[in-house]
Amino acid sequence: MTTPDSAALGFADVSLITAARLALAGDDPGLWTVLDLRARSYWWRGPAVPDPSPEVAVVLAACDRSGRVRESAVTDIARRGNPALWPVLALRCADWVPEIRARAREVALRCLGELPGAAFQAFAPLALLLAKRAEGQWLAGVVEANLREGPPEVLAVALASSNRVVRRAAYRLAMGRLPLDRLLSAVRSDDDTVIRLHCAEALIRMGDLDLTRSLLSSGTAAVRAEAVHALGSAGERGPAEAALTDRNRIVRETAQAVLRRAGSDPGGAYRALLAVSPTPAVIAGMGETGGDTELLRPFLTHPVTRVRVETVRALRRLGDTPVGLLTPMLADPAAAVTRQVVVSLRGHELDMSFLLRQLGVDQPPHSRFAAYRLLTARDAWTRIETNLALLDDAYLGGRAHADIASWLRNSAATSYLVPTAERVTRVDALLRESTTLGEHTVSLVRFHMGLHR
Repeated sequence: MTTPDSAALGFADVSLITAARLALAGDDPGLWTVLDLRARSYWWRGPAVPDPSPEVAVVLAACDRSGRVRESAVTDIARRGNPALWPVLALRCADWVPEIRARAREVALRCLGELPGAAFQAFAPLALLLAKRAEGQWLAGVVEANLREGPPEVLAVALASSNRVVRRAAYRLAMGRLPLDRLLSAVRSDDDTVIRLHCAEALIRMGDLDLTRSLLSSGTAAVRAEAVHALGSAGERGPAEAALTDRNRIVRETAQAVLRRAGSDPGGAYRALLAVSPTPAVIAGMGETGGDTELLRPFLTHPVTRVRVETVRALRRLGDTPVGLLTPMLADPAAAVTRQVVVSLRGHELDMSFLLRQLGVDQPPHSRFAAYRLLTARDAWTRIETNLALLDDAYLGGRAHADIASWLRNSAATSYLVPTAERVTRVDALLRESTTLGEHTVSLVRFHMGLHR
């Protein structure tokens, strides 16, 4: 759902009439709040659009600066009976003028009584968005009451809403009204993780262990973790043992906690699994449970990319950074591996000649970028020299320009390292040869590097 601020970006250069049309045509409640604000702003002057439709004219009147005009528009909306106009009633239910609020609320209740489904669809997104306003709680309360005990058609509209806030409110407030198959369907297929987890928790609270076991196959990690935890609390260790090799960390760590409470050693289980099947999940589990780093190091050269990735990550978690083994992996054919290697090697003394070779144009792009990240993370002089040398590089030139600008903006004033004479000579030569930095930037770099003297 778009927020009012982001919606405002799209409204900045359009007329009030165009903005009203966009609000009427869209399903974003933020458009209505921005329209309401901008309609009363003297400084907003968009291009004129002649002859607005009757619906647009009513909407603009309902957002007018004049309270009399707004109140008249509310009466007009009640007379027309057009659900497309009803979202603006939600705005006026929170109006700062008591008489307008009272009239809008009277009309809103009548709409909900006559066409509950259509009225709820029109009111709910804006009502929940405006709930924190000084006068916004009234309509939000009406919407929530309809979810708890309103007509079935209201609940059906809420559950089918494209607005996640409305759907979340429906599952939160009407949980007791929902049949089992609806909860199971939401756990399996709703596109909102919060709703899937909320429904899973409701199913678990029913106390049916078979139902809880069915959640172990969910595609949502948080749901699987809840099921493992619940079954472990009920005395079942099997699901936790199986979940030790889950692909997701939150599920594995939940399983590890269940087994520890039951008196088992998950680390021992991972060591046994490592000897049989060194999958990425097993490697990751070793890192999560304090495994033996000597057992992990051989897998740095494993043929499966994900195993190498998890091995580098697991060693880092365990505080083991074998620089001699990790540095050559900057030439690994997989970018996912080199990214993890860079994270592990930052802050360590590295072979500069090797890094410079990896920076060469004959190396794969991901290896070049890995070497670049490590070189520019060393110290100010290495960072600047590396960037200056790459200004004309087809792949890294843009990054080099941006990084020099970032250094000048954020770090240059506090860079006090004293370089060697050779470094000064190289940086000075690169600055003299530069044709793309611009004179001003070159002068700033010279000043901050102490080369202006």
